[in-house]
Amino acid sequence: MKTFTLTGIALALSLAVLVPVAQAQTPAAATAIDQDAIAALTRMGTYLRSLKAYQIDVAITDEDVLDDGQKIQSESHTNLLARMPNGIRVERSSDRVARLYLWDGKNASLLAQRMNYYATVPAPATVSELIDVLDEQYGIDLPLVDLFLWGAPDWTPAQIKGAMVVGPRRIGSINGGRS
Repeated sequence: MKTFTLTGIALALSLAVLVPVAQAQTPAAATAIDQDAIAALTRMGTYLRSLKAYQIDVAITDEDVLDDGQKIQSESHTNLLARMPNGIRVERSSDRVARLYLWDGKNASLLAQRMNYYATVPAPATVSELIDVLDEQYGIDLPLVDLFLWGAPDWTPAQIKGAMVVGPRRIGSINGGRS
């Protein structure tokens, strides 16, 4: 099984989370879409779909800007294991949320242990259908869902408002600082 760390996907994620960055820039820059960035997302998505199984482990920092300009940062950890074509396990944890999402191609399950909540529902057989059903019927946004969509045959970058190639970056440490 291939294992990707934050270093391996930092470029792709920095490309994907560009709407707030683009809006903070000038109006002309906000509409700029670097086709090299779109091509990188497409290549990454195509590569991930070529694997039979993979794992992605990420530390995420979200920043909310309040109306008065103050910023609030929150951190979370997400671990995704995918067994294609019909197996996903996603665990997300933070100070506020602890969720486990499971999908086996037949059923989708959610465990919210802190809330003492567990649910299982029948689910479609494909990842793209699962993403739609979870969002539309249950209001669930599966963590790291874009990794399953980028570069897919029906994927379109139309919703991306701005994109640029930032370059590879090492964030945090791997193996206690050794890579």
